[in-house]
Amino acid sequence: MSTRKTLAAVDLGAGSGRVVLGSWNGEVLHLKEVHRFPNPVEAVGGLLRWDLDFLEHSVREGMKKIAPEEKVSSLGIDTWGVDFVLIDKNGRPLERARCYRNEHTRDWVVPTLEALGVVGLYRRTGIQTQHFNTLFQLAAWKKSSPAGFDQARRFAMVPDWLAHRLGAPIVNEATNASTTQLLDARTRDWDRRSLEILGIASEIFGVPVYPGTVLTPSVTLGAHRPAIVAPATHDTGSAVAAIPLVNDKSAFVATGTWCLIGIESSVPETGDQARAANFTNEAGVDGTYRFLKNCMGLWLVQQLKASWPACPDFGVLAADAARAVPFVALVDADDPRFFQPASMKEALESWWRESGQPFPDGPGGYARCCVESLVLAFMKTLGEIETIRKIKLERIHLVGGGSQDTLLCQLTADATGIPVLAGPVEASALGNLVVQARALGWISSQKEARALVARSFPLTEYRPRGNQAEWRRVQEKMEAMKEETIHKGDHV
Repeated sequence: MSTRKTLAAVDLGAGSGRVVLGSWNGEVLHLKEVHRFPNPVEAVGGLLRWDLDFLEHSVREGMKKIAPEEKVSSLGIDTWGVDFVLIDKNGRPLERARCYRNEHTRDWVVPTLEALGVVGLYRRTGIQTQHFNTLFQLAAWKKSSPAGFDQARRFAMVPDWLAHRLGAPIVNEATNASTTQLLDARTRDWDRRSLEILGIASEIFGVPVYPGTVLTPSVTLGAHRPAIVAPATHDTGSAVAAIPLVNDKSAFVATGTWCLIGIESSVPETGDQARAANFTNEAGVDGTYRFLKNCMGLWLVQQLKASWPACPDFGVLAADAARAVPFVALVDADDPRFFQPASMKEALESWWRESGQPFPDGPGGYARCCVESLVLAFMKTLGEIETIRKIKLERIHLVGGGSQDTLLCQLTADATGIPVLAGPVEASALGNLVVQARALGWISSQKEARALVARSFPLTEYRPRGNQAEWRRVQEKMEAMKEETIHKGDHV
């Protein structure tokens, strides 16, 4: 008799989504992508918005593609963070979901922080201040359209809403809720003090549920009747759940459109040093915290290709970058001009021009600049973690799409002087699946789940090549260029 069991993971990123089938034979886990679809943003009513109806339809289409004999036992959804739906008394969205790449929220950061108190807010929530956080999105919406905003009767993050549309009750799952900057880091309940000051009714928020919660025992999707399980619905939370971390001296770099650099911790870090360095404490599986910092990610290269017709496909581009001359030019990867540029190529050139650097040679040189600049951001953030947590990191797990880029992996090891373990590529989908497996009782612990992932998807190790001193000199040069650019008042 076969012991094969199957689960479905819906893994939605800011650029695309997919339905992934996970098959477990009791020893190893196999993945199969059954449906991939785009996730474009559209300008509607003066704002960039997501089409959640299309995403729901795409998930249903993906489930229809899974053969009946697979007998899918459960389904879980993970997505990017911060974006949400406000729901009216009739159970419908007040408007189409807003996208975090809208720029108008920048104007609300300072007045909102002044009203709430920077120090107190961080001590309660432990969340990194980013202009696109749900906190600032809600503040902007409340101030610009109070009458419409007050029609909200329920709040749901994107994965909460999609799970509801598939047949689950509306809940607020903790890992995604923590990205709002409105969840108390210690109680894992909503920060009612901030909500009161902002004039937002706390009743629209539900008591957060934890990863591994079975939301409903059965829904009909295609030929299947799976349970819907809340994994770590924030994609980084799912990714970290799959990484075979050993202890808090094992760092992770989760690569995608964004890069998330951090460690897993049993306690939040909400002191002044962490706040000054703009670290975040997002909720994780089993009551853990992801002490991390968000930085610009593969978006730099993705948008470079999108804005440059002469730019080759990613495989050729990566090979050209590996052959390109190192350290010709660099950028501050977190400069706001790279957040949503009309042309990434022109945005890079603008930074080089203002900092007095030469332009690299061709697409490969430009791509190498992007990779080296990202590695400098990793290097700085990992050093800050060591300082704040008073630890010496022993290894770095680099997961997600960037784990396939040998240049990125090797340069990360070189710059930090720490071995890099690359993989798994599909970390978010894997974490989603193993949390579901735990919820169904197939796996007994997070330790067992991580061992299953490591057994199923062996890692590739990159050893430092001993040129860390050169990277330190480049890092000093970068910091000097950043200061000079700031003093010129050139930030946008």
